[in-house]
Parts: sequence; structure tokens; C-alpha cells
Amino acid sequence: MRVTEKVFWSRVERSESPAVCWPWKQFVTDEGYGVVSYAGQKAVASRVAWMLVYGAIPSGMCVRHTCGNRACCNPAHMALGVPTINKGRGGTPSQRLSDAQMEQIRQRYLGNQASRRLLAQQYGVSVHRITAVINTLPRDSPCRKLSAAQVAELRRLRVERGLTLSELARRYRVAKSTVFSLVRQTELN
Repeated sequence: MRVTEKVFWSRVERSESPAVCWPWKQFVTDEGYGVVSYAGQKAVASRVAWMLVYGAIPSGMCVRHTCGNRACCNPAHMALGVPTINKGRGGTPSQRLSDAQMEQIRQRYLGNQASRRLLAQQYGVSVHRITAVINTLPRDSPCRKLSAAQVAELRRLRVERGLTLSELARRYRVAKSTVFSLVRQTELN
């Protein structure tokens, strides 16, 4: 089915503000790009948004996201570029977040000030990326390493109170996989 302009924009979460990302509401690839059937072929939703607003994309050019959110269809967040430069921007959207932004995300989530979904919308990344940011501490974080007393307490809380791995990870500000490893070591001994 060929998507009309009206149908296309109905599949985008648009906002009155040009500063806010307009995420694609339909299918999104593992890489984070929205996909739509356009002119009888599968197409990247952001490219279609560009073409609907600005016209054809010149040969040898690509549409890049200035916001870093691959699912964004806001034409104000796009610019033409050459593929090698676009690839050179590198990384996933969570890697494009600054260290300060990632710390703000952690503090707001751990302080119960915002949900993962709200943070994803506000920072223009997926909920999956927000989860990755929350569960990954900066290398220089003093909370990254637990003392022997903290490990013992963590294990005790898991056994005696039945706290989940997620609850323990939040409490000790470590990745859930770290908690799993520490708990598993106890179970194997």
C-alpha cells in the first residue's frame, strides 16, 4: 500500500515545538530507524519525512539526524550530508548523549523523578537506550566498585528480604549484571 502524506504524518508523534523530536510510531528497526512503505518500497521514515517537506534527496547525499534520534521524523532535526561523514558521527544515540546528560538521566531516574519512557522522550532516545544509561555507570564513578561489606550486605538483602536484582542494582548504583554475578557467586559456593 502506498502511504499518502496524511497517513504518513498520522504515524508520527508530532509536537507544536520544532525543538522536540517527532518519533515514528510504527515499526522501528533494531538500529532505531522507522520503516514505512513508500512508492512501493520499504523506506526509512526520516528520509520520507525529508522528501515530503523539502523534495528529492540529491544523488550521493543522505539525510542525517542532527538530534541523534534515528526514529525522529522532525524535518527541523535533519540535514543533508555525505554518507561517510554521517557514519563518522558514529555510535548509538546513547553514546551521543554527553556525560552530563547521562548523569542527569541516572539521577532523575534513581531519584524517582521521571520514568524511563519520559526520559526517552525528553532526550530523544529509545527506552532501551535509557535503560542502558541507567545500568551503566561512568568509569570514574566511586560507586562502580563495591566494598566487601557492601557485597555482603547486598547478598544478605537478596536472601533475607528477597530484593530483586533491579532493586539491588538501583540501591548500590551498579549494573544489574554485576548484582547477578555477585549473587551467583554465593549460590555456587
